Amino acid sequence: RRDKASQIAAAGLRDPDAVVRRDAVLAIERIAQDSRADALVGVLADPDGRVIEEALRILDACRAVATPSAPVETFLELLATGRRAGVRRFAATVLSGHLGSEGILPALLAALDDPAPEVRAAVLDALAGRAATDPDAVLPRVVERLRDESPIVRLAAVGAFGRATWAGLELSSAIEPLRHDPDPEVRRRAERELARFAPLDQRLRQLIASAGVADPKTRRNALNSCREFGRQGVSVLFGALEDPDELVRSVAASQLAPLSVDVLIAGLRSPRPRVRAGVLV
Repeated sequence: RRDKASQIAAAGLRDPDAVVRRDAVLAIERIAQDSRADALVGVLADPDGRVIEEALRILDACRAVATPSAPVETFLELLATGRRAGVRRFAATVLSGHLGSEGILPALLAALDDPAPEVRAAVLDALAGRAATDPDAVLPRVVERLRDESPIVRLAAVGAFGRATWAGLELSSAIEPLRHDPDPEVRRRAERELARFAPLDQRLRQLIASAGVADPKTRRNALNSCREFGRQGVSVLFGALEDPDELVRSVAASQLAPLSVDVLIAGLRSPRPRVRAGVLV
């Protein structure tokens, strides 16, 4: 009986009358608990704004994700061409759960120029998941939005730094001017993030100091946490490839091995032969 009611409601989504389509959306909310997200994604292209808003409300509540019947490509299209800001915002939120899929990172970066502040803020929230793993692509764009005209966008940009963890340490000084932001919520968030980065900076200085002490065992132990500190930690690892102790060089090479191809190729551009040789081990 429920299946029959769901089929009737789905058919109502194609009715020429907007009131009927809106009622069909509400019926799907009541009936099709397991499949309502799939059924309602198509409604986001409806010509009537009230129908779209009802569908968005339900989709937001059920935390929709891409599925075979509503694939990632659907949400990429909605992000780029959705007529309503709410649709583009929703698409960005869904895509945040699929950041590893091809084409999503460039699309989100492009959407940081969306004219609607709520969309830009949603995109920053989505990109926060890549701020630590792809800082070179993401963090410079986040820095740009720290100067956004909208306080909700500036707030989201500060939050993206918070998710960047160690990768955001190098650019954390960009948050400093927001201590004096005209919006009180932005000021509070900036203070909180700057306070969080302070002990991270202290730990980085301690790590660099430990990597330079005379005891080889201390140097080896220091290298085990270098990757947590982004580019500065990687620089320590590259330097350790020239260490006089063979075990220290071995630990440095093993810590570098899982890093991305781009990072390792950067090591091959070093003017120091032992660094280039260590990257190839």
